Amino acid sequence: MVKGAVVYADISAGGLYSCGASSGGELWCWGYNENGQLGAAAPELCSYEDEFGNLSSYPCSLYPIRSAEGLLFSQTETNTQHTCGLTNDARLYCWGFGERGQLGNGEMGRAYFSVTPVLVSRQP
Repeated sequence: MVKGAVVYADISAGGLYSCGASSGGELWCWGYNENGQLGAAAPELCSYEDEFGNLSSYPCSLYPIRSAEGLLFSQTETNTQHTCGLTNDARLYCWGFGERGQLGNGEMGRAYFSVTPVLVSRQP
């Protein structure tokens, strides 16, 4: 059970994080946030030990946080390190890791990511 009083109408589980749209359309996400895929700044720093005993840290949220503030969603999809959501007014937004153009705004590159939602646009 996900902690909190939110009633979810849609939920999507990514590689290392999950997001859910409330019955009112607010988006809540939790888990791994190395590339902004939660759609908000992560409030915690989580650690893990790899198979060689090396300790690594990454931004995360252990509980649902309000994501993509100001937008209301009817549907969301999570992937390994990026999220896309369809708003109640039928606009598509994506955020998170965009190395291979997966945010749909024509931007790409090894260091490209967005914590805030990017409106997916057509080629000019």
